[in-house]
Amino acid sequence: MISIRDYSEDEYYDELEEYFGNSDLAAPDLANSDEELIKKMKDASIEYLSLEDMKNINNSDVGDILNAKEREKMLKIGKERAKFYERDWDSLERSIKNSIKVPPPIIIRDKNGKLHLMAGNTRLMVFAVYGKKLPVKIIDYNNELNFEAFNKTRPLKEDFYKK
Repeated sequence: MISIRDYSEDEYYDELEEYFGNSDLAAPDLANSDEELIKKMKDASIEYLSLEDMKNINNSDVGDILNAKEREKMLKIGKERAKFYERDWDSLERSIKNSIKVPPPIIIRDKNGKLHLMAGNTRLMVFAVYGKKLPVKIIDYNNELNFEAFNKTRPLKEDFYKK
């Protein structure tokens, strides 16, 4: 079992930008204010996802990591994606090696059970490479996620290798 910690107040506020101007395209009416979204993040349940669910999360690269199967290939993909997103892969590796608690990624789950990652892609990738299951916070969304609107704004996978 992975030891997680809650987000600090500053970290909750930092995650607001992961929704407003980004994931709000997938779940446009999830929250109308910073305060409403922070309350939803704080109240979200902690769950472990199945391997199949992990592979099918929208807005996450963890599926590509898990499908790579060979650790070296998984590591290569993860580090390339973290670099592309300008995220700190090394500090998360140190967290695993030193048993440092991390906040759980935040997932939006729609009324049909479809999943969209709001925050924590690099955490999910690093933990997957090391064969660790990281619990996530689930915010239940009463409507259907709009993957089409969201994915129109995302870079193509080929773009990862051009940077």
